[in-house]
Amino acid sequence: MKNQLLFSILFFVISLFGFSQESYIKITSIIPENIELGTTLKVNYKYSSDKDTNIYCAINLLNDWTWVSFLGGEGKNVVAGTEVEGSLDIFISKGTTLSADLKDMLNYKIKIEMKSLPSYTWITGDYPSTPLNFIASK
Repeated sequence: MKNQLLFSILFFVISLFGFSQESYIKITSIIPENIELGTTLKVNYKYSSDKDTNIYCAINLLNDWTWVSFLGGEGKNVVAGTEVEGSLDIFISKGTTLSADLKDMLNYKIKIEMKSLPSYTWITGDYPSTPLNFIASK
């Protein structure tokens, strides 16, 4: 009975909001090992989508994987396409706490997400597990 109910709910959600197995987004940049404060991080990506969407890339401060605060990000609306490449720029403020000065399990991580238009409902995302290492400007 529970399985039937779960299947019915899943079918309803997919029918209501749509589901595209072909949509994906992936960060294609090689993120530098060290990122200086006061610089702009260029994030290259590749996506496929059968609908116009919004792409949003951000750097967040996390406690392991739990969101703590927003550091910076950029987004833009893009057109449907297959294997489309693009980039976004994220400025890293000189006032950002250095990675070495973070306590406990705090770390910076980058994410990129694709959201439907006009509702901005999440479709898919890429969440690399490697923390970003912010260092002082030279």
